[in-house]
Amino acid sequence: SALEVASRLGVRPEACAFVGDTAIDMKTAANAGMYGIGVTWGFRPREELEASGAKVIIDRPEELPAIVTG
Repeated sequence: SALEVASRLGVRPEACAFVGDTAIDMKTAANAGMYGIGVTWGFRPREELEASGAKVIIDRPEELPAIVTG
């Protein structure tokens, strides 16, 4: 689970980003207390990511470093 990964890394969930392309991914991020980053190059449309609580949505992988370090 997302919380188990954070625990094993010794990182608080709220200091983690969870990247995904579905509503389930964004709900997992929210339930774990993580920052949900939706990506549009996956299987679901942008609208699904927006509706499911993505904190930010990106269109290209090279956008990710600025978000997680910013």
